[in-house]
Amino acid sequence: MKNLSVLPALLLVLSCASCDREKEPSQSKPESTQAIRGDAVINYAPKIEFEDFSEIAGLDFYYEDGAEGDKWAPETMIGGVSFFDYDNDGDADLMAVSGKKWDEYENGSGKNTLSLYRNDDGKSFTDVTNEVGLIFNGYGFSAVVGDYDNDGWQDIYVTALGENKLFKNYEGKKFLDVTEKNNVQGSKGDYSIGAAFFDADNDGDLDLFVANYMQWSKQLDMRINENINNLDKAYSGPSYFESSKSYFYRNYGDIGFKEESRSAGLDVESRGKAIGKTLGILPVDINNDGYIDLITANDQIRNFAFINNGSGNFTEQGEEIGIAYNNLGKSTAAMGVDAAWLSKDLLLTVAMGNYASEMTSVYVFDREHEVFSDDAPITGIGPDSRKSLTFGVLFLDLDLDGRMDFVQANGHVEPDISLTQKSQAYKQPAQLFWNCGSDCSRPFVLLPATSVGELYEPLAGRGLAAADYDNDGDIDIAISEIGGRLRLFKNNQKTSNNWLRLELSQPDKNRFAVGAIVEIHHGGHVQKQHLMPTRSYVSQVENILTFGLGDSKSVDSINITWPDGQHQVLSNINANQKLKIVKDINKQ
Repeated sequence: MKNLSVLPALLLVLSCASCDREKEPSQSKPESTQAIRGDAVINYAPKIEFEDFSEIAGLDFYYEDGAEGDKWAPETMIGGVSFFDYDNDGDADLMAVSGKKWDEYENGSGKNTLSLYRNDDGKSFTDVTNEVGLIFNGYGFSAVVGDYDNDGWQDIYVTALGENKLFKNYEGKKFLDVTEKNNVQGSKGDYSIGAAFFDADNDGDLDLFVANYMQWSKQLDMRINENINNLDKAYSGPSYFESSKSYFYRNYGDIGFKEESRSAGLDVESRGKAIGKTLGILPVDINNDGYIDLITANDQIRNFAFINNGSGNFTEQGEEIGIAYNNLGKSTAAMGVDAAWLSKDLLLTVAMGNYASEMTSVYVFDREHEVFSDDAPITGIGPDSRKSLTFGVLFLDLDLDGRMDFVQANGHVEPDISLTQKSQAYKQPAQLFWNCGSDCSRPFVLLPATSVGELYEPLAGRGLAAADYDNDGDIDIAISEIGGRLRLFKNNQKTSNNWLRLELSQPDKNRFAVGAIVEIHHGGHVQKQHLMPTRSYVSQVENILTFGLGDSKSVDSINITWPDGQHQVLSNINANQKLKIVKDINKQ
C-alpha cells in the first residue's frame, strides 16, 4: 500500500480546469497546500489538521477481537463507535463495543464489552459504564441509539454474535435491559452487524432495522481451506457462507415491537433463501417523497435500495435505480455507506466503502433519467481509494467552507496480507478528500499527510463516527481500530470559516426529530442535510447538524421539513452558534 505519510504536498491529486471561487461559498485564505495535477494549480486547498486526543481525553477502550491464531471470520468485523448525548447535558458522549476472547464468549465470562464515556465539558471523558448499569459481555459489533419509547431519553441497541440487546435509558442515570420485554433479541445463531432506528411509517415511533450478515459457526468455518502461501490459515470470506435474513421490528408504541421484515418487503430471497449479507445501513429519503427509504451495503452481493411505498412497506429497487452494482456493473464487497446532497444542484450522492482493489463507490443521482450512476472515477475519490480496504465512510464539512468533504476509515481484514500482496498492508491510513467545489472537473481531492496532522496514522480501521465533542464549532472524528484502541481525533482547522449548528426537537413524538430535512440559504448558496445519526459502518454520529458557512456571517433562512412533513422557516440567523429549534406544534 502507498505510504501516504511520505507524500509531498505537490503530489496532491486534483484535476481542475476552472475553479471560479465566486460561484462557491467563499472562505478566508487559510494556511494552504498547493495542489497540482497536469497544468492546473490551486493554492487554496486548506490544511485540516487533526490531533490524536484519545489519551488526553481519557479514552482507554480496547477493541478485543479474540484473534489468537485460528482466524474466525467475525474477528475481522468488530469496531462499534457512537456519539450521542445520553444525559441530555448538551455534550456529545461516546460509546464503544467490541468482541472478546472466544473462551470467555463461549462460557459467558470475562469483562463488559460495552463502554459508555461521559463527556465532561468538552475537555475529557469519564467511563460511566458501571455507574449507569450497562452490562453487556457478548461479542458485540455495533451500538446504536434511538428514543424508541418517546420519553426524551435516547436508548441503546447492541448488535452481536448471538442475541442482541436493548437498553432503556432512565433519565441519564440508569440503563436497564428490556430486550425480552420488547422481543428484539433475534436468535442465538444470528450474526448481526449494523442496526438503525428510523420512523418507517411516519407514525412518530422509531422502528428498528437490524442487519444480519451471514450464517456462521466455528464448525462451518473449520471446513473452509482458506490459506496464505498454501501454509497458514487465512480468514474465510463471505462467499463461503449463506446469507442471513435481516430483521425489521415495527414499533407499536405501548404494545412493543413486532418483527415484520417479510410483510414490509425487507426480506429479499432467491429460491427461498435470503441473499443479503448486509453490513452498512443508511435510512434516507431517496426520492424526496417524505418517506424514509433504506439503502443497505452488501458484501459481495448486489446492494439494496428499499423504496418506501408510503405506509412503511418497501419495494427493493437497487438495480432499477442504479445502486446495486459499481461502475463496472459488478457487485462489490461493500461495507460502510453514507449520503449527502452535493454541488450547487443538490444532487443526492451515496458513497460505499469497498474491498481493496475496488474503488469506493460514489453513486450520483441523475435527475434527467432518475437513476444513480457510479461516478467514482470522475469525482476524484475513485482512483485514490482503489488500494484501500474501506469500512467507515462519512460526508462532513471539516473545514466549514460550505461544502461536504469526504473521509473514510481503512484497514485490511487479513493481518498477513503483505505476504501475498506486497502493495497491501494490514494497517492503513484514513483518507480525507477535500471538496474543491462543483466548478472543478473533479470535485474531490485527497489531502496529503502534511495537511491532516495525525489523522493518517496507519490503523486497522473499522468504525468512523463524528461529533463536535469540544463544542468549538468544527467536527471531530472517532475511529475504531480492530485489535487496538478507540481513537479520538480533534479537529484543529484554522480557516476562520463561520458555522451554524442545529439541534432539532419535537415536543410530541420522535422527540429528537430523526429523519428531518434541513435546508439553509446564505449568501446566495443553498445547503441541505438530513438528520440521520446511523451512518458509516457500525457507527453513529451526533444528533446535531453542522453547516459550514465560509465567509457568511449569517444565514438568510433555515427551512425545516419535520419528519411528519410539517414545514417551519426561521430567518436572519447569526453564525457561530448552536441553535436549538423546537417544532412549532401550533402550525399543525
